[in-house]
Amino acid sequence: MNSQNPLKTLLQSRKFWVMILDLVVSFLLYFVAKYAQVALEDVKFVILVLQPVFLLLIYTIYGQNVETIKSPFLYSEKKLSLDQKVKLGK
Repeated sequence: MNSQNPLKTLLQSRKFWVMILDLVVSFLLYFVAKYAQVALEDVKFVILVLQPVFLLLIYTIYGQNVETIKSPFLYSEKKLSLDQKVKLGK
């Protein structure tokens, strides 16, 4: 069981920081456009276009984390030789 502090774990999470970046970018775009008298509908469109990109990035990081948990030897620093891969059925 992981005995790390949950807040420390959260602050070290790439997914968390991507989410924070998404929020900051969205808020900046929205409020700069609102107070700079730019077409707000265009900015809302840009925000809606960026959301799936950030979500895809978070999902990709999640997939990498799952693969690392399933097969930690694939991501270890020690590279397997061809013979070792054959023995493991890879």
